[in-house]
Amino acid sequence: MLATPMSRIVSALVEALQAPDIPTQVEGVHALLSGLEVAKAASEAAAALAHTRDGSPAARAYLTTIATSFTTGPSPSADAVVAYCAAMERGRKPVRGAFLAVWKRATDLKAVDAAVKNLSRVMIDDPELLDVALEVSTRLGDRTAVTSCAARLERAKTLAPLVAQLRQVATRSNAMRRLGKLDPAARRHVYARVIDDPMAFAPALAHTAILELSEDPDVTDACLANAIAVMNPASLVKAWQKRVLAGSEAMIARMLGLFEWTALWAKQASELEPFSQALASCAGRPDVYGQVENALSSDREVVREAVCRYWLGHYNYRESQRDVLMRMALAIAEGRDDTLDRQAATEVIATTRFAAAFGAISDGIRTTRSKTLRALLYRSLATNLSDHTDAFLVERLFVERESLADLVEAIAARRNTDLHRQALAELTKRAPAFRAATLYADALQLMKNKPGLVEVAELVTAWTPANSDDERRMRYVLEHATTAALSAKKRDVAGTLWTRAKQLPPSGYSDYHVVGHDRVTPMPTEKLVKLDATSRAKP
Repeated sequence: MLATPMSRIVSALVEALQAPDIPTQVEGVHALLSGLEVAKAASEAAAALAHTRDGSPAARAYLTTIATSFTTGPSPSADAVVAYCAAMERGRKPVRGAFLAVWKRATDLKAVDAAVKNLSRVMIDDPELLDVALEVSTRLGDRTAVTSCAARLERAKTLAPLVAQLRQVATRSNAMRRLGKLDPAARRHVYARVIDDPMAFAPALAHTAILELSEDPDVTDACLANAIAVMNPASLVKAWQKRVLAGSEAMIARMLGLFEWTALWAKQASELEPFSQALASCAGRPDVYGQVENALSSDREVVREAVCRYWLGHYNYRESQRDVLMRMALAIAEGRDDTLDRQAATEVIATTRFAAAFGAISDGIRTTRSKTLRALLYRSLATNLSDHTDAFLVERLFVERESLADLVEAIAARRNTDLHRQALAELTKRAPAFRAATLYADALQLMKNKPGLVEVAELVTAWTPANSDDERRMRYVLEHATTAALSAKKRDVAGTLWTRAKQLPPSGYSDYHVVGHDRVTPMPTEKLVKLDATSRAKP
């Protein structure tokens, strides 16, 4: 027996039930059925239910209610839809239409009242929801609620024409003048209607509405977040920053709330950036810092990425706070998977120059097992502003065994006279230290610091190599220092160094080149021999 083919609408309903989240499922099936005649909608809903078992309980309950819409009286499936609307925490706006379509068949008026209040958290003074609230409060005998709902509904009806005029380009200018003359309560209602669908209004009005309601404690973070998500937040950020700088506690609390709420559902780190920018000037406040620290340990990758990318570069953390945050970023960077949060963590580590980050970075160099991360940490230290950085890098000349190229290149990048002084002092103190001296000699060559290279060589000439490796290191340093002295026209110094070099094995050795870069040690021997021969040939 051939299966009955699905209609186009049934096929679409089945597809809608496969959406990844419940609000999208409910919104999808309602959109497909809401424009149909009652009998047609009932038939298509019943066919979809019969065809598939997919779909959340709430979405299938909505279809069941529509499928039995030809009957009268209470509907358990309508109760299920209302119960879901009363308890849901995210995605309220998409289920609005479905709730309005079925609530009258629900049996539990208190659940309906709870659902209206929950949906109104993101749809302030929605006229249709106010209408439901008034009817339910009347049937429940709640006189206080009846009075409040009636007044708000009357205001909504009175202002509805003005809101409609603000949507239209042709009538917008006159409507804006009328808006400016409204009392605060009426203006607040209009602003609430604007942020319900901000893209339908002039950008300047949507901006003003969001900004004014940002400091209204009766407006939820979810309500504002929905509006901000569909707008270009650049102008909003500037306005938020001014109020944060002015010390508005209400605005600071709002930015923290919006960050926390958006962090629950954001799909891209950039969605969290506006709140980071707004709070940059007060990042070190205990409440702001606490949220940043908590977010950095979030179980959501996108939140960790946002904190690394947009929060850790702020200047206004205390030293102890930055130290903690950098250590947390290091822990993320230690991960093996090439995730977005790990990429963001490595980027901030590589570019930070804050002195307060020194402790975390230096400890990371000592403890990490990742050569890639250690290389990144050395590059970071090359520009670190801590007073302890030079001493640390000099110390690493004596203990580093793996990331030799990264260490040498970090020292070379600093081009610091104080570091040179410290290096000479430590080499003198720990003599003989051929390995450290050779590494530092390579850093000096990268810096093209010929006088410094000669100074190191003059130290080394007084040392006695303990093995063939140190003899080769010594030969390497002395030959290159000889060429440096010759270029500086210090022929006497060059002669002394070259004479000592020739007493050593002919092949020099550089840990930087061989271990660090896996290449042959470059030596100027042939050039020096020719110069030597030329010198002897002169009368």
